[in-house]
Amino acid sequence: MTNKVPRSIATVSVPRCMVCGSRGVVRYEHVSDVWHRTPGMWSVRSCGTCQAFWLDPRPLQDADPEVYPEGYATRNPPENLLVPGLVFPAAFRLQLKYEVLHRCYGYPVRAAHQYIRRIGVLAPYIPGLTRRSGYTVRFLRGTGRVLDVGCGNGSFLQLMARFGWDVYGIEPDPLAAACAHAAGIPVHVGAVDSASLAPESYDAITLNHVIEHMADPLAACAQLVAALKPGGVLVSISPNPVGLLRRAFGVWWRALDPPRHVVLFGPKTLATIATRFGLVPNVWVTNRNTAAWAAESLSGQRGGEWQFQRPIPKAIAGVARILNLFTRQCGEEVVLVARKP
Repeated sequence: MTNKVPRSIATVSVPRCMVCGSRGVVRYEHVSDVWHRTPGMWSVRSCGTCQAFWLDPRPLQDADPEVYPEGYATRNPPENLLVPGLVFPAAFRLQLKYEVLHRCYGYPVRAAHQYIRRIGVLAPYIPGLTRRSGYTVRFLRGTGRVLDVGCGNGSFLQLMARFGWDVYGIEPDPLAAACAHAAGIPVHVGAVDSASLAPESYDAITLNHVIEHMADPLAACAQLVAALKPGGVLVSISPNPVGLLRRAFGVWWRALDPPRHVVLFGPKTLATIATRFGLVPNVWVTNRNTAAWAAESLSGQRGGEWQFQRPIPKAIAGVARILNLFTRQCGEEVVLVARKP
């Protein structure tokens, strides 16, 4: 296995699956960072027993400055996650989201128009609609103390504070953490293992596209579960390595994203991990980002330059939705909502 890893990035060899211990097989070689141009070529292993993919070797640090470029998205100022739409259909979708968040999750927002409120009456009976709107609040209900791991610039925590939650963040990237601090969010700068988390102190802990960046996600999960109150929930959203696009695009799959994504867990593996730590898991996959990731994967095949019109990735997303009706694994994101008994 040949790798060309920059000497400035400290790495460690990881030949075995961190979940079951099986020796992984080399699935992809010579994978490059097409989108951010980080130097180096990387190899990806997969486990024949688990739905796990990982870099071998992988970077040692969770937020190596060589790995995260200056223009990385989480280093931008926080954004308002409920910005009012200006034109149809964006305005309609936003108003319907307000109503679903009110009726299904109990938050103090309502649609401005009566006809949308009437449509919202049906929301509890349409799981896809409930879940789609639930992404905004990471499927959390009520209020309490929430910890967002990998909180980035603090956009999510700003929203949850507005909804009455007591918010805290952990962010290993000091530049992203500075954005959150500037917005008034209390943030621990560093990895999970450097944070002093009191036992059973949080009602909810969330990780949105974070677990795939962790050098040792199992150790982090053990610490986070210990910090979760009985009855609390752990929510993780991450790329699905057994979905349609990874199979279709291989080394060009957008969510491989070397060297930032060091490990990717499929739905069965995430359920196994949650059960191992004593949680009761609810796991599903979604096609929320399929069209966007298909477009970026197609773009990656052309050196990162956009070459395709929207109908092509939209068609790919449609195929993924149809296949997901039969396999329940073709979506691009895995959602884990696990409750502590």
